[in-house]
Amino acid sequence: MGRVKDYAVDVADELIDAAVQKVKKGYDRSKAIKDLLNDPAVRTFFDEVDIDQIMDFELETPTDNKTVQ
Repeated sequence: MGRVKDYAVDVADELIDAAVQKVKKGYDRSKAIKDLLNDPAVRTFFDEVDIDQIMDFELETPTDNKTVQ
C-alpha cells in the first residue's frame, strides 16, 4: 500500500478501536457502528459486516490487543 493509504487505514483502525472502548464503557453498540459508518475514513475500508465482526472479536477477547503467537 502507499503511504497515504497506510495512514488512512491506521486512522480507520484507531477510530474503530476508540469505538470499541466506548462500547466497553457502556455506549450503545449499534450507535457506535452507525457512527463509524458515517466516517468516510472507516467507510472506505470497512462495511457494516466487517465492523460488526471486529466488534464481536474485540468485545469477546480479553487480551487487550495483545497478539497471541
